[in-house]
Order: sequence, then structure tokens, then C-alpha cells
Amino acid sequence: VPRDPSCRETSEMAEFRAAAKASGIEISTHYNSPEYWTERYTNDKIQFDWLLRYASFRDVLLKYTTRSSYVLDAGCGSSRLGEDMIGDGFENVVGVDSCSVVIGDMRAKHAMTTGLSYEEKDAFTLDGIPDETVECVIAKAILDSLLCGEGGPENAAKLVAAARRVLKTGGVLVVVSLAPPQKRGSFF
Repeated sequence: VPRDPSCRETSEMAEFRAAAKASGIEISTHYNSPEYWTERYTNDKIQFDWLLRYASFRDVLLKYTTRSSYVLDAGCGSSRLGEDMIGDGFENVVGVDSCSVVIGDMRAKHAMTTGLSYEEKDAFTLDGIPDETVECVIAKAILDSLLCGEGGPENAAKLVAAARRVLKTGGVLVVVSLAPPQKRGSFF
């Protein structure tokens, strides 16, 4: 995908691109565009997991949550995360994404899966989710995706603020990212 000329490359973005390329991942500066995601999920119906599958970070997640925790997967896309968590005994996983196409697909695929639901919501606001009601928000690859596009740092800050708003006291925001913690720490 060609780069958007209006998106200035920062040193952090250059490092991220290099790490992604080394992992075989193509990066687009269009990741902040709703049109990009609508087109992608309209034309590509194959489920896709960015970065890691649940099994890769399961043990870390279980240190900070229980299987009865209310878990929100922010920017879920077509990830298998929710179904993998339900398969591992989690009882209440909600995938949220602003793309109506992928939410429709995921709802249809998992209509009969108890404990797993999908909602069309903007991860920048999480409107409709009451304050301090969620025990765990998972941001798997969404922070990296946001930082690839125009307005990346501002959008990343909005995502983190929305997660903080919905998290209960003692709740946890789990960030799965290509970048080391020192590169993402400024958003927390």
C-alpha cells in the first residue's frame, strides 16, 4: 500500500516499520482511515491476527485477570482473540471495532458462542460503555496501527484515555505491541 504523503515519518515510525518488515508485516499509513478498514474487510473475509495469537500472551493475561473478568478487545477486527479466550474458559469477552463490516461478520460467525459478543464502537471513545465497568481492556496491535497513521500520537492518547475511563479501579490495560515498553510509555 503506498504511503500517504501527508503522514510525516518519525524515528519511532521508522523503527516500527523496520521491526514489522523483519516480521513480514506490511505497514500502511491508511490504518487510521475508516474507508481503508471498510474496503479491507469487505474484500478480505479471512480472519487475521495481528502480532500474536492469544496463546502467546495467555500466561501474562492470566496474571492480571480471571476467566470471569469482563474483557474488552479494543479494535478487534477479525482477530481470533475472543474465540480463543472463550475456548480457554473466559466467560465475558466483547470485541469492539468501528468498522461495521467486520463487526457484522464477527457477529454472524459467533452468533451461537456463549460469552462472546461484538459491538460497533469507536475505540477512541468507547461510547456506550459505562465508566469503571470493565476489568480488562486488551489493545492488541491497535496502538501500533494508530501510530502508523496521521494524528497517530493524538489518537493513541484518545484510545488510552477511553480505556482508563471504562476500566474499574484495579483493572488492567494489556497492550500487545511490536515496540518495546519505553517507546509506548508516554501514552500511559
